[in-house]
Amino acid sequence: MEATIDAIIERLDTLKDTPEFQEVMQIGTSAWFDDPGMVHVDDFPYFFVQPMGETPASETMGLSGWDVRTLEINVVLMVHVPSYFDPDTKDDDASRKMVRAMNLVRKTLRQKSNISLAGTVRRVQVANINYMPNMVDEGVYVRMAVMTLLVQKQYQHEA
Repeated sequence: MEATIDAIIERLDTLKDTPEFQEVMQIGTSAWFDDPGMVHVDDFPYFFVQPMGETPASETMGLSGWDVRTLEINVVLMVHVPSYFDPDTKDDDASRKMVRAMNLVRKTLRQKSNISLAGTVRRVQVANINYMPNMVDEGVYVRMAVMTLLVQKQYQHEA
């Protein structure tokens, strides 16, 4: 799981520096492994990648063979809502930018060239993307998009 999350973080850090992503939003920090907790308002927007669970898909009995496990991983984008406030529009620009950004993340993680996330990957599936309403934490208005990623990996069986 840890190596897979590190590979996803590497993909996000590469993606955030592409011109296509920079047109949507600028992220100044590297993605974090799990929720960093309290962050300074200047560090928004940011990504973090969070382990959620691991379940067996198939297991080999005996001394040799292959095991297949499904890893459930959340890719989270956090934004500071007031940074996107525009009094001249009635749209919520933060939400529009989050939708565009998460679409780019989905495309990047689903590309065949990116499918080897630190090992033999059988399948990468975006199970869902949820956009959470504004939250207030210590007087800071934030919004988050949570992508649940299912990664089916094959491992050498360990007896």
